[in-house]
Amino acid sequence: MIFRLHLTRNLRSLAFILVFGAVLTLLGLILWANSTGLPQSWRTSIEKEVAKNGVFIKIGGLQYIPLRGLTAKDVRVYSSAEREREISRLQRITLDFDKTKLSRGNFSLTKIQLHRARLTWPVHPDDPNSETLKITGASG
Repeated sequence: MIFRLHLTRNLRSLAFILVFGAVLTLLGLILWANSTGLPQSWRTSIEKEVAKNGVFIKIGGLQYIPLRGLTAKDVRVYSSAEREREISRLQRITLDFDKTKLSRGNFSLTKIQLHRARLTWPVHPDDPNSETLKITGASG
C-alpha cells in the first residue's frame, strides 16, 4: 500500500515537471522567434495575400505577439506590383488571419489594424525628393 502511494506521488511529480518544462520550452520558442523574426517565406506569403486585394507591400520584419497576433514592422506600401514608387511607410501594423484557413496552411487576411502607427507619405508621389507628410499615433 505504501509503495503504491509513493509511486503515484512520484508519477504526479514527474507529470508536473514535464508540463512545466513543456510550458517553459514553448515560451522560449516564442521569445526566440520574436528575437530572430519569423521566416522570409511567411512574409512573402503575406505580401502575396495582401496583393490579391490590390495593395502592394514589402514587410521588413514579422513577429508574433501572443495577445495581439502577427505584427509586421517597417511596412512599405507601393503603387504597383513592380514596386517602383513608394506611397507610404508604416512603422508597425497588426495582421489578423482566418484561423481555420491558417491551420491548413492558407493565408487568408481578414483585417489589418493600425495601433499607434507612424505613417509617412510623400507630398508628391512622383517626386521621391519631395517633402513627406508624417503622421504619428494613427489607429484604425
